[in-house]
Amino acid sequence: MESNEAASQIRHMVAFLKQEGAEKCEEIRLRAEKEAAEEKGRRKAEGEKELNVEFERRKKQLQTQRQIDESQEKKAARLRVLAARDEMVQALKQDVRTRLEATAHDEKRYVSLLRELI
Repeated sequence: MESNEAASQIRHMVAFLKQEGAEKCEEIRLRAEKEAAEEKGRRKAEGEKELNVEFERRKKQLQTQRQIDESQEKKAARLRVLAARDEMVQALKQDVRTRLEATAHDEKRYVSLLRELI
């Protein structure tokens, strides 16, 4: 009987150890899954943060480039206006020069012009 009893105790002990091992294994698996989920969440948050930082950097870069482009367009428009103005001034100067030359040849108009200028 003792050998049956010993064998029975050994079986109970083996079953108990197997149960303890299975429980420990499950505990380790659950902890690993939890840690993996936490790590996944942390990495996801870090990735989203990096993407947001990059998005904001590119957005600012585009805004800056847009402002530069607008400024260059305004500058080009001002230069066109100044060039047109200069052309008009040059044409006006040429017209005045031509009229003054014509007036200089006509003594009566020349004397009249001088009196008006004084």
